[in-house]
Amino acid sequence: MSKHTPGPWVVCPGTQFEDMEPRVLANGGRHAVASVKLTGNIQKEANARLIAAAPQLLEALMMALDDSEVM
Repeated sequence: MSKHTPGPWVVCPGTQFEDMEPRVLANGGRHAVASVKLTGNIQKEANARLIAAAPQLLEALMMALDDSEVM
């Protein structure tokens, strides 16, 4: 499995001083994981939140896989 930036990942909304695109940050805001550039503010935020949840989703999937191998 490839390595990834460890979580937690958080959504940082764009501001008037930036390009108005939400960003997903890790390590207390020191590392940018993604910048969401789609149309529609609701879509941008929803996609940013989904990306930010990736570490927790990966952990849950790995636990489910471990549980299925036990059975």
